[in-house]
Amino acid sequence: MIDDYLSLEMVLKFNDVGQWTLKINSGRPHARLLQPGCGIAVYREGVPVPVMSGPVQGIQKYWTVDTDSGEGALFVTDADGNQIVASRLAFPDPGNAVEQQARASDSAAGRPGRSVHSLPRCAVPPRRMKRIWLAGV
Repeated sequence: MIDDYLSLEMVLKFNDVGQWTLKINSGRPHARLLQPGCGIAVYREGVPVPVMSGPVQGIQKYWTVDTDSGEGALFVTDADGNQIVASRLAFPDPGNAVEQQARASDSAAGRPGRSVHSLPRCAVPPRRMKRIWLAGV
């Protein structure tokens, strides 16, 4: 758990890709955990599931005269995990290959987001995304 950060800014968007920026002193032990290819999950006290998660892509080191002198600080940024879904082509029937799609669109019913949560399980093997975990699936 990283709890010694200087600031965290998150822009969460409904059905769209959000963004986050974490500022931490570069001399802190937790700063070494923030490497490209790793990810973060942000929890809110009393909420059992993350309110936001996403990979670490951008790291920028900087110094200022006032608060960030010495070892400096890091800005760690990227988009939230919705970028994974936004970057993929979604088929109306994820269980069928491209040439076997029989419907022009999908009319998902039930709990919002349920169709997204079912994608890792029902997609044809070549389209499954390894290392993707969705809560409640």
